[in-house]
Amino acid sequence: MDTPIGTLFFVISSVFVAIVSAKLGLQLSIGILGLLIGSIVFLLVFISPKYGYFLSILIPFIFILPERKYQINVPVGLFMQILPILGISVIVLKKLMRKDFSYGFLWNGVTYCMLAILAFNVFQIVNPNGVSIVGTMFVLKGSISILCCYALVLYVVNKRFLRTFLILWLSLAFISAVYGCVQEWFGLMSFEEAWVRAEELRYKRIFVAGRFRKFSLLTDPASFGIFMSSSGLVCLILCITTKNSVLRWTTGICVPFMLLAMGYSGTRTAYAMFAAGLMMYGLMSITKPRTMILIAIGGILGVFILFGPIQNPTIARIRSTFDSDDPSLGVRDENRKYIQSYIHQHPLGGGLVTTGPLGEKYNPGHVLAGFPPDSGYLQRALEIGPIGLAIFMIFLFVGLKNGIVNYFHLKNEELKMYTLAFVIFTFAVTVSIYAQIATTAIPMSYIFYPVMGIMSRMKDLDFEN
Repeated sequence: MDTPIGTLFFVISSVFVAIVSAKLGLQLSIGILGLLIGSIVFLLVFISPKYGYFLSILIPFIFILPERKYQINVPVGLFMQILPILGISVIVLKKLMRKDFSYGFLWNGVTYCMLAILAFNVFQIVNPNGVSIVGTMFVLKGSISILCCYALVLYVVNKRFLRTFLILWLSLAFISAVYGCVQEWFGLMSFEEAWVRAEELRYKRIFVAGRFRKFSLLTDPASFGIFMSSSGLVCLILCITTKNSVLRWTTGICVPFMLLAMGYSGTRTAYAMFAAGLMMYGLMSITKPRTMILIAIGGILGVFILFGPIQNPTIARIRSTFDSDDPSLGVRDENRKYIQSYIHQHPLGGGLVTTGPLGEKYNPGHVLAGFPPDSGYLQRALEIGPIGLAIFMIFLFVGLKNGIVNYFHLKNEELKMYTLAFVIFTFAVTVSIYAQIATTAIPMSYIFYPVMGIMSRMKDLDFEN
């Protein structure tokens, strides 16, 4: 693209779009512009499939503000699903053209578990308790896209990819954190407040205790809080363990903004997962002096936040995370107790997309439709039964086990640092699933599953280096 031909192409495209806009109107010109952009994206992915993955992470952050400002519905999810599928298709096509039939990069315990999860989801088509084939296909479409995303990353991963991946991930997290802080300090933009008030359910979830929970560039406060907490943990681990002064200062600047944004999101799950991540880091590096210092500082700050003589809505929300008498926690516990008998009686589950608001949309009349699972684990127990939940738990165990074992055997210090950060991230996410449906939210689903595969491939990368 940095050639005279590429420059000429963009100039001609710009002039063409300007003429079309003047002659044919805004809507048609936007469609033609979208076609041109789509062609460029296709070309980028064909040249290097990794761009399909990077763009799938980047796209939601680009379109979220225009969607809210102009009240339009951009099919971001569709773009995210298509790009990894396109990328893996290009990889397979190129391998076929080279008559290369080796796919050894794919085969590890995490891949087998993901295939088992996909197979069990496909089996749900014949689940007698399910109702909607459309709802099942909705889930399968997303599952196939995530599997393609996972396979694409396993194929292209190397040291350079890991650096680019982390730069993109943490840059987006930092921008989101700063924007979340701006929302808190200066208030929501008028179009953002209008978007919040446009739906009653959305308003009730965001306006809590007389204040707006902050959501920044993500779909809702819960997704924002979990993204900030997990990204903040990764930044903190990189800051503590790196020997590169530039990386240490860069991540050190990011951490405070991410933690402030996490607090402003009002997501109690995010607070708990951050604490869990710090404890996991302490267990994995307890012999290091820096770990002892971090644990001491974290303990002092934690005690001050929980019991210090300060009062504000954010601190109150954080304290409620560890308050067993909190009414909302009691409601969740009652819901779990109420629905346990259904889980015991349905080992295959009630069928995909049968709980929550999506259950009311795709499976109206189902006994689970509208029931709020409020937990990724409970949702799986209800929809795919104890058997499906067991497969998912094995998947989490295998991914974490591979990451922990590889961390203690790796020789390359850079890869070891990345592995430690990814293990802490993964463990924190597994904790968050107890209280939130975290691994299906954007952009976490396109980060979490590839990271599970990357941890399994670290040993191969260490050997190559």
